[in-house]
Formats: sequence, C-alpha cells, structure tokens
Amino acid sequence: ATRMMRVKNELQVNVKMDPTLLVRQYEREIKELKQELAMHDALSGRSNVQYEPYSEEQRFELGQQIRKYVNGEVEELELNNVRHVRETFLQFKIIAGNAIQEAAMRQATAKGRRMTEEGIW
Repeated sequence: ATRMMRVKNELQVNVKMDPTLLVRQYEREIKELKQELAMHDALSGRSNVQYEPYSEEQRFELGQQIRKYVNGEVEELELNNVRHVRETFLQFKIIAGNAIQEAAMRQATAKGRRMTEEGIW
C-alpha cells in the first residue's frame, strides 16, 4: 500500500492532430535532420555523402561496379553508408535474378534442342 502511494500519475488530454499538419511537421523535421546530418558529415570530413534516392545513372554505375567485383576485376566494394549498402544489395538481387533467368532459358533451349534431335517433337 505504501508503494502505491509513491506512484505519481500525470493526467494528459488526448490531443488529435490534423494529419496534414502532422505531415508538414514531419517534413520540416526530416529537412532539419538532413541538414544536421550534412553538417555532421562536413565536420567529420566526409564529403560527397548523399542521402537522396539513387538516380538511374547511379544505379547503372553501381551495377557496373558490382559486375566488376563479381568478375574479380575489383578486389572490394566501398560501402559509405546504409543507403549505399541497401542499394548494393538491391543491385546484387537484380543481377542474381537476371542470371537465374538466363540459366533457366539456356537450360530450356538446350532441352528443346535435345528433344528435337531425338525426334521427340
């Protein structure tokens, strides 16, 4: 009973905010956080770090770098931030999916040739 007397309750009124106001508030907060992050990067000597989504040209260049890495032309890939890691994994996924499709098509083509040569078709 004495422990319960020490518990302090604070009453608050439930405030419902307009969704458009919340969106504007979040957008402003995101903008401020990006500015703060850019300032932190500048102070820590990390320049040219981008936090916007990759453009098609950047995706193409990253895909080329990954192909060089897979082919052994490049020893390692430089990963600068989480955004870069995510895009790298996405590009690996695309490259692997394309390779699987090509292998399946080659296998189907080879199977079709064998069946034609054997006179099954």
